[in-house]
This record gives sequence, structure tokens and C-alpha cells, in this order.
Amino acid sequence: MGDASWIDEEAPAGGEVEDATLQALAEAAYLPRARPIRLLRPEGQVLRGKVRFQTLTSRDDIDRVEFLLGEEVVEVIRRAPFHARIDLGRFPQPRTLRAVAYDVAGREVGRDALVINDGGRSFRVRILEPTPGPRVGAVDVDLDLSVPVDRRLDRVEYFWQDRRMATRYAPPYRQRVMVPRHDGSGFIRVVAHLDDGRQAEDVVVLNAIDFADRLQISLVELYTVVTDAQGRPVEDLDAEEFRILENGEEQEIESFDDAGDLPLTLGLALDSSASMFVKLPAVQQAAGDFVRGFLSGRDRAFLVDFDTEPRLARELTSDLDRVIAGIESLSADGDTHLWESIVFALLELQGVAGKKAVVVFSDGAEEEEALSYRTAYQFARRMGVPVYVIVLHPGLARGDDLSPGVKSFTRKLERLAEEVGGRVYYIPNTDKLDHIYREIDDELRSQFLLTYYPKSPGVEGEWREVEVKIPGRRGLKARTIAGYFPQW
Repeated sequence: MGDASWIDEEAPAGGEVEDATLQALAEAAYLPRARPIRLLRPEGQVLRGKVRFQTLTSRDDIDRVEFLLGEEVVEVIRRAPFHARIDLGRFPQPRTLRAVAYDVAGREVGRDALVINDGGRSFRVRILEPTPGPRVGAVDVDLDLSVPVDRRLDRVEYFWQDRRMATRYAPPYRQRVMVPRHDGSGFIRVVAHLDDGRQAEDVVVLNAIDFADRLQISLVELYTVVTDAQGRPVEDLDAEEFRILENGEEQEIESFDDAGDLPLTLGLALDSSASMFVKLPAVQQAAGDFVRGFLSGRDRAFLVDFDTEPRLARELTSDLDRVIAGIESLSADGDTHLWESIVFALLELQGVAGKKAVVVFSDGAEEEEALSYRTAYQFARRMGVPVYVIVLHPGLARGDDLSPGVKSFTRKLERLAEEVGGRVYYIPNTDKLDHIYREIDDELRSQFLLTYYPKSPGVEGEWREVEVKIPGRRGLKARTIAGYFPQW
């Protein structure tokens, strides 16, 4: 009797099969059973600072558990219950936490992993094990799967190179794959399929020569908006009119394109706090019209609903009617936690390629938050995604509410938006909201895409300042990210 949820799609159909091949097929069909240790996911979508992680264990011979962030051991617990308090740092970033259990002889008896701060509940698959490095023979593939709440996972396919090794139709989605000793460098690929036909995949490279020491200079992409003296987008420009500076050094433009027609991935964040009770219906109408009238069938969007905490009201989808339905379902309650909501929306865009932006609407109330402005600012710089903020506040719109607290709030907003090539709008009421959404859409449809390879390779984690200029056209201003952190 076999495991009905597993099927070998590429088994030999007959003829002579070596004993080693039979053994390999048998080992590949073997599914690791219940994990000796399991990491429990803490509450909260945005994790930072010191967080308590709990485990469940199913064996009595566990002597110690090591907790690793990436490849670094950050905590060792030597008695049950094997719980640990892990410092995730001052601001949220995508991390993989692993718990590895050992017996008294130092032998590994089990492991588990969690991907944290990797967005909400959009459709994705991540290979947790194995990690890149030298591996041959039977390799257990362990996954982190995220499936939208209203969809069903149809199947998960496991590949070595381009050969499909197995398909699983039911959890647990763990699979043993044979990595041939004679293949040398190669990759394990996993493809997850939803019941609506969508796919998500991940790849891990094994046995690459000098994998850890290989560095690449990454292509830098700059989605850039150019506006005239009246703030209107300008589109009739050529590559020769642009100058790119990185840390003050002029760069050679690798490519130049009109990005206006490229598909857009949009994060729409709407304030649904108690102070929005009267205003919310008009905001819902304008935001729905924005999605309905300005986004196309090639675009994708997701909806974040925020008050005391942010929530993913609609996952990333190309079904824009679902986003509109999510907007219409919002109700007002709670405080306004703006900074945490901006971070939450940006987290949803991690790993999303191409043109993207976050558009936030709030009534401008700033309450005490668990996540500080500084954290949101630093995270936004690292993400490099344009953030547009619409603030409904009559005093700010008229310029006559200049109390120290309000001035500090506006400076923070404007600094954050400026760093990532976005804008802040202050409006006195909802009458002009349709016009503001149209302006944002016009900007996003008027972007240029400039790319370059840095002349001077940066140090990983060191801020590189970027500036785009148009020296030959007076009155024109180019807006893009203020810089980036090199990653290798």
C-alpha cells in the first residue's frame, strides 16, 4: 500500500532498471512522517523586536533545539518546553527562522521552519528545505505554502531540473526527491497550482561551484516620473535627456523604456478607523471608481483595511471586481495606525516584480502605534516602492493648522513619500477625491523605466544614493527612489 496523495509521474515504463534506480525510486516515494518538532507561528502579521516562538515536540529524546535566523544560530534551548525569545531586529524584514532538534549524542532528529514578514496571505510557495549548497541522494523538500482563504490548492509538483519527480494532491506537502550524484550543479523546483489555474513556484540551486562566494552586480531599475512646473506628468522625453547619479558618480544608462503601458501591481490601503464613520461611504465610492475606471485587466491589486491594526481585506488578484467588493464591505471602527499599515502593504509587495505602488487614504489622525514612523521610513527605503498618501484634513488642506504635532506629522509623511518617489495630497473633503485618484493614475501611467549597472559595486547593506536629473529641460523634475541597499 502506498501514499495515495503521491504519484511518480516519470517512473520507468519497463526494461532493465538497475538496483540503484529501484532504490532511488523507493526512497523518492517515501514521505517523511510527523515532524519531531514543529514551530508555531506567533500572532501578528508584522513581526519585529523580541518575539517569543513556541514549538511542539513529538519525541522524548530531544536534548536541545537550535534556532537559526538564515544560517546563523541565534538561540539554543536545552530543556523542554523548547520555546525561545528571538530578536528579529528593529524593523520588519523577510526572514526564515529554523528550529533544529538534536538528541543527546548530537544527532539531528528533526527540524521545522517558518517564513516571517513575507507578506500576508497571497498565493505563494517557498522552499524552506533544502537550502542552497552541496546535496546528493535523497533530499527532503519542505515548503511554506500560502493560499488565499477563498481558494483551494489543487496540487504541488516537485522537479529535479526539468524532470517532474512527484506530485502531491493533499497535505502534508513534504516530499523526498532524489538528486543524482552524476548531475553536478542543478536545481529543485516546486510548482503549486490553485484550483483557478494560477501557479506559484520557487527554485533552490544545489551543488553550484563556489555558490556562497559568487557575487553579481545587480541591474538597478528606476521607475521615474517627470513633472513640469505645474506638477503635471511629462512624457515626450528621450534617453539622452536623462542623467543618473549614484553616490554622485554618473552612471551609464543600460536601457530606457516608456513604462506607462506596463502592468501595474497596486496596493490600496484604506483607513476604516472610527473617525472615518461619516466619511467612509464617499471614500469607498471614490476608491471603487479608481479601481473600476483606471486599472485595466492586465493590472493586479490588493486591499488593506486598517484601523487599530492592518488586515488583508483582499489578497493580490487580477479579479478587480473582488477588490471593489472588498472596498464596499469595509466598516469604521478603532484607532488609526498609519505607519504599521504602510509597512503591512509594502510587505505584500515583496517578491513582486515590475511596476508597483501603494496608495494610502487616511483622515490623518496619528495615534500611538506599536510600529514607529522610523521603522516605516526605513522599511519603505529598503523596499523602494512609490507610496502615495491622501490625507483628508481640512486644516492641512487650507494650511491653517500648523500646530507642532501636525507639522511633525506632515514632515514625516512627506519625507517618507519623497524617499520612494511618491507624493502626499491634503484634501479638505471628499469632493476632490476622484480627481486625486486620477492624478495618481496619470503619474503611474506616465512613468519611464531607466536601468543601469552600477560602476562601483556597493557593500551589501550600505545605502547607495540615487538621483535622476534632466539638465537640458528647465522646470522639469524627475522623481524616483532616493537610493537603495545593494543585495547579493
